[in-house]
Amino acid sequence: MLARTRQEIIQPLIEARNDHSIYGSATYSAVGARMRKKGIDFETAEDAYRRKKDIKRKIKKNELIDNDIELKKKFAETVAEMLHEAGKADHERTS
Repeated sequence: MLARTRQEIIQPLIEARNDHSIYGSATYSAVGARMRKKGIDFETAEDAYRRKKDIKRKIKKNELIDNDIELKKKFAETVAEMLHEAGKADHERTS
């Protein structure tokens, strides 16, 4: 799962949510919000990554997720959780 790109991981959720925003940006925002709700502190992770790599510029969340294995695991877990919930919602609507 972690060998896949962010887009490959999130694409099934984008399709399940029927997201027609550019590159699924609404779904990315929803996943980011869910991760923050679960206690992920992107600012702390960004600061640690910047210190580790000696980078002075601002780091985007996507770059952070791509380069931090723990964040990528949490991203994949959150996507899977939301995909499961979307599947349950579809099942309840058809029942």
